[in-house]
Amino acid sequence: MTEATLEVQEQAALSGCVVFPLRDWTILSITGPERHSFLHSFCTNDIKGMAADFVCEAFVTNVKGRILAHVLVFNEPERLTLLAAPGLADALLKHLQIYLVGLDAELRDVSANTALTCLVGPQSEEIATSLTGSGVRSLRYDFLGHPTQIVLADQEHIAAMQKLESLDGVTLGGNGGFEVLRIAAQFPLSGKDVTEENLAQEAARTTQAINFRKGCYLGQEPIARLDAMGHTNKELRCLRCDGSLEVELPCDVQFGGQSVGKLTSLAYSARRNETIGLAMLQTRATASGTEVTVGADGQHHMQVVSRSP
Repeated sequence: MTEATLEVQEQAALSGCVVFPLRDWTILSITGPERHSFLHSFCTNDIKGMAADFVCEAFVTNVKGRILAHVLVFNEPERLTLLAAPGLADALLKHLQIYLVGLDAELRDVSANTALTCLVGPQSEEIATSLTGSGVRSLRYDFLGHPTQIVLADQEHIAAMQKLESLDGVTLGGNGGFEVLRIAAQFPLSGKDVTEENLAQEAARTTQAINFRKGCYLGQEPIARLDAMGHTNKELRCLRCDGSLEVELPCDVQFGGQSVGKLTSLAYSARRNETIGLAMLQTRATASGTEVTVGADGQHHMQVVSRSP
């Protein structure tokens, strides 16, 4: 099956189903009877309170409340599965395994032997359901701004997953289409849009990823302190401009002739004929409608937007 054009991919997310194979993402598995209490103590969301077969976002933070990883957590019957951006497995394992001593829980990197695919669009649930029961697991979490099914299969069941691309009504997507949806939904990638330099709230995913009632966890004190202050000094925002724009990333963002942040993600939407991006901006430049410039010479104009896909 041939990858569809960008415009067809975007339209399928609105009216059909587009499938994005996520081949390089980090996938960790936590098993054992103490898996929930363990992860609960080292991330920002309420893992102990998760319903069965539920998905949540969370930040794994250091003691200073800074982001080590932005993750999706699946509460599966016999394990917790963590999904994160590519290239984070070693750092996450090194960080979390320090705290496993004496606990009845096991942490493993299963990235190499697990297939991960994302189905987006109003028909995604029906199509994902047709595959489950054949060693394929599917859970819904609308992190791309549209109905979204995240589908996982262990190595021995990957053949069943590959059927997705040949099913009637399925559009094959690619990285360009995925980035358009991700950026429009302001879903950051760790190591790209947010890093260990950022406090958790600066990712602008507080409602989705931080539970302020859950009790103690590593990094809780600075995160709670920032919440009590009521504001951040910088936050992630979506930028847009008409037409196609190409700049080398990351690049400087300027407002009023001064640097106010960095543009870290960029994608072209064929459906809207516009370029959208994600940038970490100083608070004075985060209001919707703010005009900024980007690029080495500040020659490209973009606008801060608050939007849904």
